[in-house]
Amino acid sequence: ALFKNGRLEEAKRVMKEALRTGSRDARLLYHSGMIANALGERQDAVRDLRLALKINPTFNLQQAQIARTTLNALFGKRQRYLEVSSSSLRVIPRSDVDA
Repeated sequence: ALFKNGRLEEAKRVMKEALRTGSRDARLLYHSGMIANALGERQDAVRDLRLALKINPTFNLQQAQIARTTLNALFGKRQRYLEVSSSSLRVIPRSDVDA
């Protein structure tokens, strides 16, 4: 609710507290990454979104796709996004991710 209401700094503080215990909850990391992205904190956004997808690539089908799309946007059109699955690491060309 804080994020949706534009209270980004407060949302960041709440999320930081939630993750302080070392939680490896993909949903929390996704939200943390999206908050960081909205604040222009690219490095934190990339770290949290990648970790969310690494922990559970399908934690929420819609949000996982948003995370991938956001990572692609952060890397630009000429870069490739590394998708980490439980069994392998593979490079997916941008056109394959957007399909």
